[in-house]
Amino acid sequence: MALETGTFISDLVSTNPTSTDPKAEGDDHIRLLKSTIKATFPNVSGAVTPTHTELNYVDGVTSAIQTQLDSKAPLASPTFTGTVTIPSGASIAGFAPLNSPALTGTPTAPTAAPGTATTQIATTEFVVSQAFSSALPGQTGNAGKYLSTDGTAASWQTVNAVSSVGVSVPGFLTVSNSPITSSGTIAITYSGTALPVLNGGTGVTTSTGSGANVLSTNAVVSGLTLNDGYTEEIFAVTGTTPALSPTNGSIQTWTLSGASTPTAGTWANGQAITLLIDDGTANTITWTSLAVTWKTNGGSAPTLLASGLTVIQLWKVGDVIYGARVGDA
Repeated sequence: MALETGTFISDLVSTNPTSTDPKAEGDDHIRLLKSTIKATFPNVSGAVTPTHTELNYVDGVTSAIQTQLDSKAPLASPTFTGTVTIPSGASIAGFAPLNSPALTGTPTAPTAAPGTATTQIATTEFVVSQAFSSALPGQTGNAGKYLSTDGTAASWQTVNAVSSVGVSVPGFLTVSNSPITSSGTIAITYSGTALPVLNGGTGVTTSTGSGANVLSTNAVVSGLTLNDGYTEEIFAVTGTTPALSPTNGSIQTWTLSGASTPTAGTWANGQAITLLIDDGTANTITWTSLAVTWKTNGGSAPTLLASGLTVIQLWKVGDVIYGARVGDA
């Protein structure tokens, strides 16, 4: 039979050469074998070590194996798209289900940044950082509210605004501008001519306690009885041109530091001062600025004692300030 022609191993005829072929064609058959092998495996430049079983694993592969591998999901942190279907009959024993998994041991998860408010799993590290974070979580819709608890459950409560404020007082006081609905001042003033009895009694009553009980400006008290004495306020006058005012005290002391000219301070009809004067070192007083009408010493200002205190009584009746020296001249 004539020598066949071929390019690849598959082109070879397994029955050639026949027993009747000339021996002279043997070299042609050898060259044909070598050329078809090299043409069939053109990229093999070294020993091919896979067994026939291993090579048979690529049976049926219709595209590049590396491209197919690159399109597969990795074992570590795979990302799936579409619908993932587990083959029927596949065993997943020992794995936690997606629905209500019961984990054991010490499962871990990524820790979210403080302030994260999503459905992400919160780790113990996140809880600690969030609890001690200076940034509080947002409370949308709860502005102006406060957190309250009844011992069982906590809830947000609204601060109730006060719509108005009023005041009630005894009948001898008068209230104005009450109630207040937004802002303002409630005024309480004394009304009537009778002074209410202290301590809830009737008639003459003893007042107890401490502090100042201010009745009103220019209050008039009738039939008042003071038991066990009372204390008048003592005021020390200073300077050479002081304004003498009964509002400073009903008893006033004055040690002269030089020639002095007092003036009239604040005086009201019926007010008086008992003035105790030390002339210092023979200092004198000129009373013209005070315009005193003297009722002793022949209508003239008294001469101050050279030693000890000179006592002078000053009192106002109507528009006139009267004066008198107390004691012997």
